[in-house]
This record gives sequence, C-alpha cells and structure tokens, in this order.
Amino acid sequence: MVMSGEMSTRERIEKAIEEMQEAGSRMTISGVAREAGISNASIHNRYPDLASRIRELSGKAAELDTQALMSKRRGTIKRVDEQLRTLRNELTEMKEELRKADSVNAALDLENQSLKAKVDELKWQLDKALRGGRT
Repeated sequence: MVMSGEMSTRERIEKAIEEMQEAGSRMTISGVAREAGISNASIHNRYPDLASRIRELSGKAAELDTQALMSKRRGTIKRVDEQLRTLRNELTEMKEELRKADSVNAALDLENQSLKAKVDELKWQLDKALRGGRT
C-alpha cells in the first residue's frame, strides 16, 4: 500500500496505479482508492481524469485477459482436433481390421459347414457299412 507521508493525493493515486500495473493486479477504481488510502468518491469527484485512466487501464487489462483466454481456448481446440483426428484414423483402421476378420470368419464358417457335411456323410457311410455287414 502507498504511504500517505509527503505525497499529494494525486501522487498517491498515480503511485497506486503504477504499482498495481507493475504487479499485474486487476485495476479498479475501488482497488486504486484502497491502495492510495482514499475513498472511491474522491477519485470520481476530484480526479475524473485519473478515474478515466483507471477505467481505460481496466479495459485494456480485460482485453488482454480475453485475448489470453481466447489463445488458450484455441490451443485447447487445436489439441482436441488433433486427438479427434487420431481417433478417427484409429477407428478407420479398426473398421478395416473388423472387415478382414469378418471375411476370415465367413470363410472359416463355410469350411466348417463343409467339414460337418463330410462328417455327416462319413457317419452315414459308416452306419450303412455296419448295417450291411450284419446282414
């Protein structure tokens, strides 16, 4: 906090503004008034030029905060887009693997049906031969 010693009220306000800027603090009239050890009304009523300056600095800080936030969001969107692209590629590859597995399964199913038919035929022939041998 700015000490009130020998400084004029204007100087205390200007010093508070400077210190808050250097510290990167959020700039508001009430914050500057608190730092300068005066009331909000004093800044509004006796130093309208400084009140305007504080509002301008507050607006610039808000704009910089918004820009930083937007930049962060763009980075997040870019990262998510990259993850989405990777996942879509993986999905495409898995679908191709599934299609190949379905094809192999269909071929094996046909071969299984064929082998079952041969087993049934052999069972029938064996049963016929066993019945024919007993007569």
